[in-house]
Amino acid sequence: MFVRLEDEMGRLDVISQPQVCEKEREIINGNGILAVRGKLGKEDGVTNLKAETFFPLTLDDAREIVRSHDYH
Repeated sequence: MFVRLEDEMGRLDVISQPQVCEKEREIINGNGILAVRGKLGKEDGVTNLKAETFFPLTLDDAREIVRSHDYH
């Protein structure tokens, strides 16, 4: 599974092997906001994260982790 995340700072490709997807299926499919833990790498100018595990977040959790940025 490949997921591309993009924001004002750039792009990040999350790569998940089939066995990780199967193990984490309920968390991935059952939650609108996720945190991902894995190994970060960069190849050909593209940053990627090889997912090891996924964590469900609530909107309140996400607000605590990532504060709003005003880039204007």
